[in-house]
Amino acid sequence: MPTLTQKMPDNIKYAVLGAIGLNAFMTLMLIAAGDMGLVVAAALAVGIYYSVYRNLKDNLTAAKSAATACAVVQVFFVVWSVFAGTMPFVLLNLAAAFCLGYASMQLQQLEKSIVAAPGSATPNGEPSGRAAQLRMLEELHASGVLTNEEFERKKQALG
Repeated sequence: MPTLTQKMPDNIKYAVLGAIGLNAFMTLMLIAAGDMGLVVAAALAVGIYYSVYRNLKDNLTAAKSAATACAVVQVFFVVWSVFAGTMPFVLLNLAAAFCLGYASMQLQQLEKSIVAAPGSATPNGEPSGRAAQLRMLEELHASGVLTNEEFERKKQALG
């Protein structure tokens, strides 16, 4: 059975992996400098992996919320780095915040596209009446994209 990470658009996966990579790089820079901030950078990298990337296959809503929260944390560290006068870390934290913000917006759009408005067309151009939308929801639920609660909520929203 395919998992959500196999179905997830690559741009979302790459944005999240980019944020993890940037935090890992900051950790290495801090190790080389002998700075104890490495613990924070490493914790951010691990936190993004566990709260965002791993949730891409299990819970779309949780991944979106975690990406947003991690982006806010990265912005906090942008401000912190500005006041500390460490320009490389300003840029790296800003890039990581951008990656996470982008992933969050893309996840929100993906979440909205799961249940399109009645009478609209699906992404592949097929008409999407109630039966087609219900079929799509059932496929998403069967593949693990939607949790039981999300499936029931979206099914009820169809009417």
